[in-house]
Amino acid sequence: MRGERRKPRFGGLELRSRWGLSSDLEVICNRIYELADKEGVGVVFTPTITLSKDIKAHKLAKLCVLKYEGSSYVFLSRPLSNSIRDIKQILHYHVPKVMSIAAAELGEWIQLVEMAEEAAFNAIELDFVAAKLLSSRYYHASRLLIEVANEVASVTRLPVIAKLRAYPAPSVELVDKLASIGVGAIVLTPHLTYTVGSHFFRIHSTSLSRVALSALAEFLSSEPSVQLAYITDEVWGTYTTLLRSFDLVLYDVSFLVRHVKLPQIERKRVPLSWRSIPSGAKLVVEGSEAAHIAEVCPCLAIPSKEEYGLVEVDRKCVFCGLCLDVYQGLVKYAWEPVIEEGPVQED
Repeated sequence: MRGERRKPRFGGLELRSRWGLSSDLEVICNRIYELADKEGVGVVFTPTITLSKDIKAHKLAKLCVLKYEGSSYVFLSRPLSNSIRDIKQILHYHVPKVMSIAAAELGEWIQLVEMAEEAAFNAIELDFVAAKLLSSRYYHASRLLIEVANEVASVTRLPVIAKLRAYPAPSVELVDKLASIGVGAIVLTPHLTYTVGSHFFRIHSTSLSRVALSALAEFLSSEPSVQLAYITDEVWGTYTTLLRSFDLVLYDVSFLVRHVKLPQIERKRVPLSWRSIPSGAKLVVEGSEAAHIAEVCPCLAIPSKEEYGLVEVDRKCVFCGLCLDVYQGLVKYAWEPVIEEGPVQED
């Protein structure tokens, strides 16, 4: 119809807005997705999953704060910390949903694609950044990326999106080749990933996000032949001139922190491993501190009312580890139901 506003599109998907949640958001929390839905999110990418690592052998935290000063932060998150069962919780939201996958071998990529089709996701993201954590073959291996993308695009009818590093910018030749074999869009992430032993880490940094974005100016001026998205750590809703050059802007930690209340944090020591949550344990908090500890929980799983003794965290907890990290010593483990007796009443 004349005058009717066309809805934005990305990678073959019709969206209601030009922003979404990225696959670098490891915390699957109903509250966060519900808030995003209410605020008009255009698309949701699931946390990247893989078949190459036994991620359910034991519980590890997913988030760690190194620095927080309101609009500036440095977070660590744990890549590949979710399973297919975890991400299926997102399926009931009425927005396009993209299943993000990573694998070390071609057969595993195809198996994950089949899982995405069976679960009825709307598109697939090939996370070649996370794939580098699984196999060193993906470092500086454009030919391998093209081989995987070509094979996936040939076996699925779902739209295919590729996720690449923002810095250094991908070559125009690589982008054009991916587009020619059926990749409908590319997501660029500024988040650096690394390993320490068997532990995976991802850095979310406002400063790094800005540096990587600035470095993309020349790449954007070449007018790539495919739609582009950028994962930003700017405050949600902030659009710089360069950000407006992208077809889609994606958020993760910056959207999460918008809906929690963190104290100012500055740490000098970087963890070498993720905090382990003992099997069968529940989290409990000091009742007298519950009110302000509850403010950091993205899932509202901590009772916000001050009580006597220890207070048990409820079932909405997804063990993201944010409360354990921010309020060290005030959040503890318990293996039995918490029954705290109040002060003894004298007759």
